[in-house]
Amino acid sequence: VAMTLYAGMESGIAYFIGTHMTHVLGTESYNSLGLSLFWLLMIPSRYLVGVVKRAPRKMLMLCYVGAAAFILIVILMTSRNALLIGYALMGFFFAPIWPLIMGEAGNLDPANSSRIAGTMTACCGLGGMVSPTVFGVLADNLSLTASLLFVFTITVLGFAMSFIYNRSMR
Repeated sequence: VAMTLYAGMESGIAYFIGTHMTHVLGTESYNSLGLSLFWLLMIPSRYLVGVVKRAPRKMLMLCYVGAAAFILIVILMTSRNALLIGYALMGFFFAPIWPLIMGEAGNLDPANSSRIAGTMTACCGLGGMVSPTVFGVLADNLSLTASLLFVFTITVLGFAMSFIYNRSMR
């Protein structure tokens, strides 16, 4: 479930950055830059999560909180720079979620880590397929803000699952 939600978060945002920026700014001029910054900041973030190996469960919760905060910033802000920074930092906070969840799952049953990784990757495909569809339906029938609130809700659910999991592992 966690990987389905994560893929929903990432694809829900990435597929609609351009649409959102055009809607808010009234121009397509910065769409590619917004999407590029989203992906660009994922690179150092995923590298850092591999280097900093302390408290991965707490780090996962921090990533959900940071991602949720920047989703709200993108919803509330209307300036070009705020949107570019918001999407970039959203990518930074999204990036470690995948490796942190995969690492934790593999640690639960090392003898079956390949099967676990395969199942989780399939779940990612499900989230990556369903979320943009829901996002688009919400955007068409309600608003882009409703779509972004959908991704915010997925992020909060991811945080809640992580919090409950952490409590159960004590």
